[in-house]
Amino acid sequence: MWSLRFSRSLVAPMHIWSRRGIPVARWFANDAASSGAKEGTLDTLPDPSTTIFAKILKGEIPCKKVYEDDHALAFHDVSPVAPAHVLVIPKKPIGTIGTVTAEDKASLGGLMYAASQAAQSLGLHKDGYRLVINHGKHGQQSVGYLHVHIIGGKQLKWPP
Repeated sequence: MWSLRFSRSLVAPMHIWSRRGIPVARWFANDAASSGAKEGTLDTLPDPSTTIFAKILKGEIPCKKVYEDDHALAFHDVSPVAPAHVLVIPKKPIGTIGTVTAEDKASLGGLMYAASQAAQSLGLHKDGYRLVINHGKHGQQSVGYLHVHIIGGKQLKWPP
C-alpha cells in the first residue's frame, strides 16, 4: 500500500491511495470552487501544463528516463505494479484521452512509437507487455495528463 499527498497549491492530486483503494485521486483546480465544478470529476482536472508530469518534462522533478524523443518521454513509475512499469507522456500537454483533437494525431502517434521503443529497450518485446491508458475517475486516472503505462516483466492476468 502506498499513499501520496500534495498540497492544493500544486494543482495536482490531493490524495492518491493504492490502486486497489478508493478514491484513487481527488482533483483540486485553483478555480474549481468558484466555477461550480464538483470535486473528483473530469471538469475539475487541472491544466495538464501544471501537473507533476509537466514538471518532470521541464526538469523541475527528476525521473529515471528510459526513452526520449521529440514527441514523448518514457520513465520508470515510482510505484511499480510489475517488475517493469514505465510511464510514457507526450511532450505536448494533453489532459486525457477523452480530450484529444485532430491536432493531437502526431503527438498520439509519437506516444505509441515511444512506448514501443521504451518496451524494446527494456527487453519486454520478447515475452510481451501491456499498454494501459486510464481515463477519468472510473478509469482511475491519477494525474490529469495523458500517459501510457507499459507494464511487463511477468505473466499478467486478464482481466487486470
